[in-house]
Amino acid sequence: QRLEKMNIKVYVYPVDWCHFENPFPFIQTIRFLRHIIKKEKIKLIHSNTLWDNQYGVISAKLARIPHILHVRGFSKNQYTWKSFYNFNSMVICNSEYTRNQFDNFSRYKKRVEVVYNGIDTELFKPDPQKRIETRTSYGIRDYDFVMGMAGRLTEEKGQLPLLNALLPLFKK
Repeated sequence: QRLEKMNIKVYVYPVDWCHFENPFPFIQTIRFLRHIIKKEKIKLIHSNTLWDNQYGVISAKLARIPHILHVRGFSKNQYTWKSFYNFNSMVICNSEYTRNQFDNFSRYKKRVEVVYNGIDTELFKPDPQKRIETRTSYGIRDYDFVMGMAGRLTEEKGQLPLLNALLPLFKK
């Protein structure tokens, strides 16, 4: 709805896994994408996840246009689609950790760049008064060191290495 409000054409199409027992839904999806690529004269395909990559990379190759894969996370269970990794024009990872995981599970040797997730600095700008109020409400003095980390409690988010790095500070 947000894209349509900006006068951007949106196509909704249900996609399914590429099942080797029944590849027909996969082939139908590729045919649909080829139709849209031709109709809209698309010059670049951007796949947003490793799972989308299977559709994007094949459609881009058939249309002879570049394909960019954007990787925001990496699951070891996604190794089954790694054969598609080698056909991208470029890969963008959201962190060095994700890049290293991608490198471990692919033989892709073309451009792999890290582009960190952005933050709206107008929405999340420091508010000195709010800082004082928050510290006061938690009994934190102005000179106390405070650090936070947001993310799922999973190995790839790195909470354990963070705690191990901070442990010597706690002992002091």
